[in-house]
Amino acid sequence: MLRDDDDRANVGPLSTSQFIGLVSVVLGTALLVQLIRRYRRDPVGSRLWERPMAVAAAGTGSASGAVGLAGAGMGGAGRPPRKHKKRR
Repeated sequence: MLRDDDDRANVGPLSTSQFIGLVSVVLGTALLVQLIRRYRRDPVGSRLWERPMAVAAAGTGSASGAVGLAGAGMGGAGRPPRKHKKRR
């Protein structure tokens, strides 16, 4: 943690990189604690990957025109993805 390099910017006794690393570790730990607490309150509600997402019917359309992630990996409009031929 000690550098003999006074030519570069410092944040207190830490270099800029050390300060960014320390802030990242503190914020990451706080986020992890929050996620663990939320999981302990509602374990089933935290498992978002186990619940299918609701998708609007084809004719109804949505105000934003965005499609949910339910079609992800399905090749677009509910179709299975195309199978690609192997190159030789």
